Amino acid sequence: MPPDTIDYPAVYADMVAQSLQAMRAVRVAFSGKSMTPALREGMQILVEKAPPEKIKLADIIMYRKATGAVVHRVVGIRRRGNGRVFVTKGDNHAYIDSDYIPEGDLVGRVSAAYFEREPDIDVLVRSRAVGASYVVLANLASGVMCLRKFIPAPIRNVLKYFAGAFFFLFKKFIHAVYMGIYHVRLLGRRRSGAF
Repeated sequence: MPPDTIDYPAVYADMVAQSLQAMRAVRVAFSGKSMTPALREGMQILVEKAPPEKIKLADIIMYRKATGAVVHRVVGIRRRGNGRVFVTKGDNHAYIDSDYIPEGDLVGRVSAAYFEREPDIDVLVRSRAVGASYVVLANLASGVMCLRKFIPAPIRNVLKYFAGAFFFLFKKFIHAVYMGIYHVRLLGRRRSGAF
C-alpha cells in the first residue's frame, strides 16, 4: 500500500457517514500527501451527500476501506453487476489505486477545500479542467502499463525512463498550473480587500 493512501482513521468514515444522514455536508480536517496539491495538510474539506449515480469523473470522493477512510479522485467508473464501481487515484500518486471502490463504500463527495486562515478561498476542488487533466494522466499511465507486456524487455528497459520522465513532468505541469491559478485568485482576493 503506498504511503498516505489512508488519510483518516477507520472511525472517520463512519462518523462522517452518520453525520451526513442528518446534515447536507460535513466539514473535516484533511491530512496526508496523496492529493497534493489539490488538498494539502491542514485544509478543511467539505464532504457533501452524493448518491453514487451523481458521482462523475474527476470528482474527489471520500470512501471507506477496511483500514480507514480515503479521499481520492475518481478517474474511472465501471459497471459491475447491478451497480457501479469507482476507479480512484491520488493526484500525487503515480498509478491508479489497486482496488475498485463499490458504490456501497462511498461516503460522500468533496465539494470545497480551504485553509482555516483563508475561509473564502476555494482552491479549485470543483475545477473540471484541472480534474480532467488528472483523469487523462491516470488513464494514460494505466494504458502504458497495459501495453508494457507487449514490448520486448530490452526496449522496455530503455522506454521506462522516457515514460517515467514524461509522466513526472506532466504531473508537475498540472501541479504548477493548479497552484498558479490558486495564487492568482488568492492575490486578487487580497488586493480587493476580502481579507
